[in-house]
Amino acid sequence: MRSERGYTLLETLVVLAIVAVISAVAVPQLYKWRQSSLYKEAAWGVVSAFRLARDSALSTNLEHRVEFDIDAKRFRLATGNLSSGSTLWTGGPWTELATEVKWSSGPACDGTADLNVRFKTNGSTDSAAICVKDVENALKYRVAVNATSGRAAID
Repeated sequence: MRSERGYTLLETLVVLAIVAVISAVAVPQLYKWRQSSLYKEAAWGVVSAFRLARDSALSTNLEHRVEFDIDAKRFRLATGNLSSGSTLWTGGPWTELATEVKWSSGPACDGTADLNVRFKTNGSTDSAAICVKDVENALKYRVAVNATSGRAAID
């Protein structure tokens, strides 16, 4: 009688079949989760930029703005040269979006023009909205700024 122990070919094939079934169920869900996290990350990045611009305008007594380049899928923070009516803006580095993320602007989320959201030294701003969309142009998140308080929130 042989005392060697091991797995038979049939046992190995059964385990591989189980792993394949579990993977077939899990991989699409993992892909959807990854896509959703890209859109959420983009929306929170915009909120963070708005908050930083507002706080910087309050603390430095200079206008700040968040500049959106809709076609290039990027945004950045820029500092004005005056406390009101700045004529010279110094921009920081651009924050690039993932290729799956699209921008649009305006309250109806249908604008395609570049957008500059200017924060005044009292914390107020122009009312603005920037929308995060997927590659099929379906709205995922809408980030709006309150004109009076300058506070940003995700709708």
